[in-house]
Amino acid sequence: MTTKIERRDRREAIRQQIAQLEAKLSQENRREQSNARKRDTQLKIIAGAILLADVEAGRTARAAVVEMFKRGAKRDRDVKLLQEEGWWPL
Repeated sequence: MTTKIERRDRREAIRQQIAQLEAKLSQENRREQSNARKRDTQLKIIAGAILLADVEAGRTARAAVVEMFKRGAKRDRDVKLLQEEGWWPL
């Protein structure tokens, strides 16, 4: 027969295991989110580079891209950069 102290100790050990597993799960979730953000950023960089190369090569109308930028740029810092680079009418 187990004593009250032994049962309490077993429960505490299980609680510690649960806490360790929850910490590992949280860490894995953060790692997954970080990787998803990195892939999203990489995709945006590639898409932007292709779009700008198409404009430079004359395959895509600059005015169409400017309109896309005007629809999509919401943050002030984005608009400022587009203005500085000549992609946003002043």
